[in-house]
Amino acid sequence: MTANRTALTVASQARDTVHIYIQARDDLDYSDPEFEQKILADPLMIEELEKQQQDLKEVECARDLAPDSLDRLRKSSSALGLQPVARGLINLKNS
Repeated sequence: MTANRTALTVASQARDTVHIYIQARDDLDYSDPEFEQKILADPLMIEELEKQQQDLKEVECARDLAPDSLDRLRKSSSALGLQPVARGLINLKNS
């Protein structure tokens, strides 16, 4: 699998995980005409999509994907990622 394909797979899985979480958390009905809009408007999904855009910009600006560039990206995700519990986007007491 190429690096581009791997990155796309990881991004898709992250987005899909957030999508499924929101659907289950809010008990959304797939047949609801507003189903997709409700998920896209959720703060958790907004944060995930914004983080993915930020990561793409970082990769585009990198001269190469040398180990130090990848390390910065990983550290950014750890330090500045969604952190949904810390930010109040997920309440573990109700999950």
